[in-house]
Amino acid sequence: MYNDDINFESELATFTRQYASTENRKAQAWKGWLKALECQYDTEQFAEAISQLDYDFFGCDIVFLASSWGGPKFIDAVSPYVQWHRLKRDDNMGESVESSRPDINSLDFSKEPSFWVWYFACEHEHPENQVYDVEYCVETLLKNGGLSMTQRLPSYSFDHDITLRTALVAWNMKIDRQPFLNIFDSPISEDEARDIVVAFCANGEDLHGMFNADDLEMVKNLALSVDYSAPYPLSQQLQSVLHTQSNELPLGIVVAGIMMRSWDHESDILAHLKSDYSTLFEQHYDFLYRLGLNENVFGRSRRDRQDSVAGQIFCNTPHFDTKSLLAPLLRDTLLHFDEHTTSKRSFQNFMMHCAAAISLPHIFSEDETTDALNKIFEIFSDRKQDNVKMEEINEWWNHPEGWNKAIEWFDPVSQSKVENFMRPMIDAGTELNNRPSYIRSIDTKTSENERQAAQILLNVFDASRWNESARKLKM
Repeated sequence: MYNDDINFESELATFTRQYASTENRKAQAWKGWLKALECQYDTEQFAEAISQLDYDFFGCDIVFLASSWGGPKFIDAVSPYVQWHRLKRDDNMGESVESSRPDINSLDFSKEPSFWVWYFACEHEHPENQVYDVEYCVETLLKNGGLSMTQRLPSYSFDHDITLRTALVAWNMKIDRQPFLNIFDSPISEDEARDIVVAFCANGEDLHGMFNADDLEMVKNLALSVDYSAPYPLSQQLQSVLHTQSNELPLGIVVAGIMMRSWDHESDILAHLKSDYSTLFEQHYDFLYRLGLNENVFGRSRRDRQDSVAGQIFCNTPHFDTKSLLAPLLRDTLLHFDEHTTSKRSFQNFMMHCAAAISLPHIFSEDETTDALNKIFEIFSDRKQDNVKMEEINEWWNHPEGWNKAIEWFDPVSQSKVENFMRPMIDAGTELNNRPSYIRSIDTKTSENERQAAQILLNVFDASRWNESARKLKM
């Protein structure tokens, strides 16, 4: 006997059957649409035709169909059957319409499913007539209740449904007709408030487009009154940009991390967090430190480093003991530095910021001096073939707020000896930096000998000799 579960139909036959079914549904859907057009002036027949439309088949195309009708008649008629806020963009709507920098604000626009986010937040210029029609559709929906500021849209970046007004804050959804009025008239729940604050911080505490001065004031007040110690669920997107596998973090740490990785400016929210939620920083300082290294948050000029959001977190502050929090992290990273786990360039920038902006005296014991010196030399030098070159000569080794400040990281007993030991190395690095090996034509024999001696000194660098007398070092 044959098993009834066995399917002897070929793949081609299955595909053909499915295709025929799809084509039949397509034909029936458009037949229903034509019927609605034909009987639009017969109230009873029109209402019946509207109720029979295959709205699932049309998907977000219903927006374009409704818009092309002209006037509010069709929009009002189909609104009882369409969940306008749940409309998702079709797969074919992705080509050439994505934001050029989808991750600039930590929210990945390119993966957002909402039709409204896609249509009004992308950088693609839609056809002028279509833009007018779709904006008119939105305006009509807001008037007839088909859309409201508190209705929730699907969101990839948040991994839960967010209100329309949260989406407006997050993706700068601009509409020339300006139908978005009274955005914050409805009460804001605690969960929505947290989403709005995350969206606001993702855009660098800035609102654009449809928001007026009252809206901005409302969001700012919200951002200074929300409970930042409350847990905030992390979407896969936020886990990715924050380099964590945690399912949730305190809201204050989430917004601090988002702003630290993306924005460089004075932050009222960050000042509020440091003042009123200092324990959050104490509890999660290691998280922010690792995020800072992963994102190379100090990969800018010295002045910009200190003015950045990250610079406001990693600095001398009266709100918490920066040294006790940062010193063990910096010390451990330095003594166990490995380019396979930590970006060399990022750690260079972090060390340069720490030396310039934070007082970290005596974080290495006398016994750790050799290892610390060797690692600092390794981090700020590079071996090209058989020769060593010191890096960041002007930004680190010779800068008054670079290595000269970092000397205080060593034990007081070691500092002067370390300084004296490294001086010839720095002079050698400076000599080679100012006179590259390929410039030979104008070198005298004496200067060439000096260059070679400087190179040999760097090539045989060994910090274990830091404690030897000057006479032994010369020998």
